[in-house]
Amino acid sequence: MVRRSGLFIALTLFPTLLGFANAAQDDPTKKAWNIINRSKTATSTYAVYYWNKISVPGQPERENWSAEFNSENLHRVETSEERVIADCRNMTGTALNANTGKTFSGPKIANVACGINTNDLILRTESLGKISTRFGVVDRVKVTDKSYIRTYDIAANGAILWTKFEENGTDHRVVIITETIALLPSLPLKESVFDAQSLKFSAVPDQYKAKPTLPPYELKESK
Repeated sequence: MVRRSGLFIALTLFPTLLGFANAAQDDPTKKAWNIINRSKTATSTYAVYYWNKISVPGQPERENWSAEFNSENLHRVETSEERVIADCRNMTGTALNANTGKTFSGPKIANVACGINTNDLILRTESLGKISTRFGVVDRVKVTDKSYIRTYDIAANGAILWTKFEENGTDHRVVIITETIALLPSLPLKESVFDAQSLKFSAVPDQYKAKPTLPPYELKESK
């Protein structure tokens, strides 16, 4: 319980405290972390289907599909080669390599699957403002670690809708661009896609595994 004297001081200093609060809200680093945390604590039910363009040095350029599914604290990530399930509240996760059948488990798996990956030491974060897309207005955030400069668009429900990975070097070579094909408010299957048994099969419908013809993703920047 707050003593009356403490309450009086708080009320007396309220304009000053409010000024500090507003300054903190305007802090781009704090804004960035709020967006990052939103992606890692999403509770809405959704399915996001993506198309990826990958350009890794020393390898041929390629394109492929991926997807993410979320319901409350449970999350699933799928690519043509990997399937991952995670409990984002308890930070437990399991990944299956679809080619070898080998599985890997641990909190780092969950940290990769649950929103923006924070396993690597983050050197800098920056909020880049709101962006208008064909899926609505999103928050764009930039995250820099020793290897990559990563840019993400995060929807109001915490879903990642667009990403760009650039090498953290002199030429900032783009290695991955991921764009949303479809954002749906329901999961693709009636059975669970979040338990270990579900890792044995792909939950992604075939229609989202073919190269799409996409309309423009970004419409205009929102002020």
